[in-house]
Amino acid sequence: MPKSNITPEVGMVATSCHWSDRKAKLAQERKEQFRANLMEDKPELAKALQVDHHIIRDIKSRFETWGTITERQIELVFKIASSRWMV
Repeated sequence: MPKSNITPEVGMVATSCHWSDRKAKLAQERKEQFRANLMEDKPELAKALQVDHHIIRDIKSRFETWGTITERQIELVFKIASSRWMV
């Protein structure tokens, strides 16, 4: 978040963007772009992540928080989801 300084001469708020703020914003944009690309490439993953299972909820939470998911996690999500869909 940009830090604000009030300038006494003018009484206006001046904002400055620090490198760490820009870096965090870029990282967030990269995570969002990765998620969007993955969901576009694997549309069935979004449906599989909706299955109510404690492992899937954990993987989904980490995916949303960190913006990454491994191929093995995706395979596990599909395996658990398919067993739930069969029942």
